[in-house]
Formats: sequence, C-alpha cells, structure tokens
Amino acid sequence: MLDTGRTMTVPRALWVLLMLTSVGVAEVLLRGQTARASNRVQKIHREYQDARHRLWQLELELAVLRDPQRIRERAEALRLDVVPPSAEPTKNADRSDRAGGR
Repeated sequence: MLDTGRTMTVPRALWVLLMLTSVGVAEVLLRGQTARASNRVQKIHREYQDARHRLWQLELELAVLRDPQRIRERAEALRLDVVPPSAEPTKNADRSDRAGGR
C-alpha cells in the first residue's frame, strides 16, 4: 500500500522547488527595489539640505543688502539722490495711483 499523503512525488517536489525559487527571486527583486529607494531618499535629502543651505545664504545676503548703511553707501557710489521718506505723497506717487499702480 502506498500512502500518497506522506511521500514526496516528483511533481510535488518540482512544485516545492518552483515555489522556493519564486520566493528567492522575489526577495532579490525586493531588496534591489529597497536599495534603489534608499539611494533616492538619500539623494533627495542631500538636495534638500543643499537647498536649505542656499536659502540661508540668500537670506543672509538679503539682510546685508537691506542694511540702511549699506543702502546709503550704494546710493552714494551710484550717485543717486536719496530723499528721506515724507508724509506727503510725491507727484510720481499720485500718477501711479491714478494709473492703477503701474
């Protein structure tokens, strides 16, 4: 008497081998995808850090350029007439208001 429930037949062995091979291939593919995703995350993080550093540099440069003393020095170097702000609107301001701010 053959007990087919407990013996390993050739088709069953091939099926088990095929399943184990499929699992192995799937694991290798998933590891590759994980490695690529990790590299992409690291690249994006590096770009983000570079952008933050550049933003900080530009904000610092803007703060230096907005310094009142720096503005006076640049105006003098360019020989511009600097007029302190007054409470009365100038003629040019009146014209720009009537022209819709243009």
